[in-house]
Amino acid sequence: MNNLTNSNMVDGTITPEQENPEQDGVGEFIRNHPAAFIAGGILIGVVAGALLPRGTGRRLAKGATAAAIAAGQVGLQLSHQARETAEELTREGRDALERNASAAQRRATELASNARETGSKLVEQAVELASRGRH
Repeated sequence: MNNLTNSNMVDGTITPEQENPEQDGVGEFIRNHPAAFIAGGILIGVVAGALLPRGTGRRLAKGATAAAIAAGQVGLQLSHQARETAEELTREGRDALERNASAAQRRATELASNARETGSKLVEQAVELASRGRH
C-alpha cells in the first residue's frame, strides 16, 4: 500500500500530499524560508535576463505596454457600456414607476369618490331614520 498505514488515510482514500510527499516538502520549505524562495526567484530572473539578447527585454516591455493599453481601452469601453445600460435601466424604471403611480392615483381617486358617495348615502339614511323616529 505504498508504505502507508491506515493512519495516513482519510476515509480510506489517499490524500494528494500522500501521493506526492515531495510536493508537501516544497510547500513547507516555502512557508519556513520565504526570503530564500524570493531570493531564488530574483536569481533566476537575473540569470534569465543575462542569457536573453539585449533587445528582448525592450520588445517584451513594448508588448506588455501595448497589452496594457489594449486592456485599458477594453476596460474603458466596458465601463461606457455599463454606464449606458445603467442609464437605460434607470429610464425604464422611472417610466414604470410613473405608469404605476398614475394607475395608483386613478385608483385612489376612484376609491375616494366611492367613499364620498357611500358617506353621503349613509348621512341621507341617518337623516331619514332620525326623521322617522320623531314622528
